[in-house]
Amino acid sequence: MPFTTYFACIEVFTKNKDLDRTNNVFLKAEKDLLTMENDSSQISNVNKMMYYLPVSGNMKRTWEYFAQYADWNRESDDFSCYLFAKNVLHLLCGGGRRALRINAIMPWYRADNTYNVNELYDYYYKMAK
Repeated sequence: MPFTTYFACIEVFTKNKDLDRTNNVFLKAEKDLLTMENDSSQISNVNKMMYYLPVSGNMKRTWEYFAQYADWNRESDDFSCYLFAKNVLHLLCGGGRRALRINAIMPWYRADNTYNVNELYDYYYKMAK
């Protein structure tokens, strides 16, 4: 199956609440995505993964994806930035503090790798408006 087709399936299966099929396709897509090194052109596909991950209940993996791909969002077009922001707001609405390994190019980067989740929420909320 072509790489981008996986992501279309992830989006459709997630919206239809068919999580078994979504998870099967997700695992295949993830395997292909991991072979791509810093290909920020794939942010629209990562957006679909960010849409699915919280629905799957795997919050640990959702946070890992957020930390890994947030910097890809910086290099993207306005629409992709909007989608990424929209898809991470549900992740960031819980508040608190979180240890994350984030690329230093991010405007909200902290050298101690500890982030106020409310501040991250505000940053992405403004982007999604």
